[in-house]
Amino acid sequence: VLKRVSMKQIFFYLIRTIVVFESCLILVHMVVYMGDANDFHPHHHHHGHGHGHEHHHDHGHNDQPHGNDDTNLSRFCPCCQEALDNLTMNKTEGFDTFPWVSIEEGRLDEGLAAIRNGHTAVDFDDAQVNEEQMELILAELSKPSCQLEALSLYESELNESAANRLAEILLYDSKLKFLNLSGYPIPVMALRGEQQRIGDEGTSTENQAVVSEDQPEVIDYTGIDLSEEKFNLYDTIVIGKLFANSKHILVLDLSSSEINDEAIGPIADALSINTSLLELNLSSNQIASTGAMLISEALTKNQTLTELYLDNNVITIEGANSIAAMLAVNETLLRLHVRKNSFGSEGADVLMAALESNTIIESFSCDNVNETELPNLGFEATDGENVLEPSLKT
Repeated sequence: VLKRVSMKQIFFYLIRTIVVFESCLILVHMVVYMGDANDFHPHHHHHGHGHGHEHHHDHGHNDQPHGNDDTNLSRFCPCCQEALDNLTMNKTEGFDTFPWVSIEEGRLDEGLAAIRNGHTAVDFDDAQVNEEQMELILAELSKPSCQLEALSLYESELNESAANRLAEILLYDSKLKFLNLSGYPIPVMALRGEQQRIGDEGTSTENQAVVSEDQPEVIDYTGIDLSEEKFNLYDTIVIGKLFANSKHILVLDLSSSEINDEAIGPIADALSINTSLLELNLSSNQIASTGAMLISEALTKNQTLTELYLDNNVITIEGANSIAAMLAVNETLLRLHVRKNSFGSEGADVLMAALESNTIIESFSCDNVNETELPNLGFEATDGENVLEPSLKT
């Protein structure tokens, strides 16, 4: 990791410190009034909650330990780390506790009737839903009278058009909190950036961003942890649509989720228009050069992201070239992590050359860096390995 600071950045830091300080006051206020500390799950991911034991919503979801240091989520601001960790809760907790109505193959009408009759959780996993039947389900979801809060469509036939339509319904007209497309529940409500109000009569949501003294039960989702899942294109279409226009999500962790170049497309599209996200973790996926190009293109338009993790992917020299081109125009990215990729020393040289004209980047993690060039760029390395630690050159 390489680090440097300019006068422009110092001014930026002062402004950001003021904003962060005010945010911390709100966060501390919320934590104090939340009451039971057991409601928080810092560093806890949604594994081993029974999604495949008493109910079959895991479908191969293994109870594995959390990822190594390369995949751990690093908060954008150290002084807010604890608060953000608390907010990065297990968004799928409770998925299996819904009163599920399970629909067998050949009984689609029973599932549609269950939705019409106001059931809150319907499981079509065993119904073998085809594309034509999917349209009927989407039609029911789009009705204002639909009360569905959890929907499982694992092993159903989807196409991109249906996935996009589903995402649009969830974004604007749905009460749905959880959606399962590939065995890994998507926290719809959290990704919309809504708040969750927990009261005596259950859970409700609203699109407000203020946590007030007389509403201590409100949980504001600012950090979303979806790491260590297996998301395909249809999952990321929904995820991308939901967080694209959110005004509250600051941190999104999609590390170790088997996201490839195809699946990264909707995330890149969302990143190009999102105006709240500060940190995005895409480390330990299957992103190659095409995916790196899509993310780089998005960052030529995005004006808020300050930290990006692309470590431990399969980005080649073509991807390194696209990242370098992005660095020539992006004016907000402060920290970039691209260790353990496939572009070798050639790609490292390309990226280091891009830093000659980029005066914004303050911290840069990359293998195969030519340390003899660091002084010319105002950087300083602090260890003897290819993986460099942050330093401030004075």
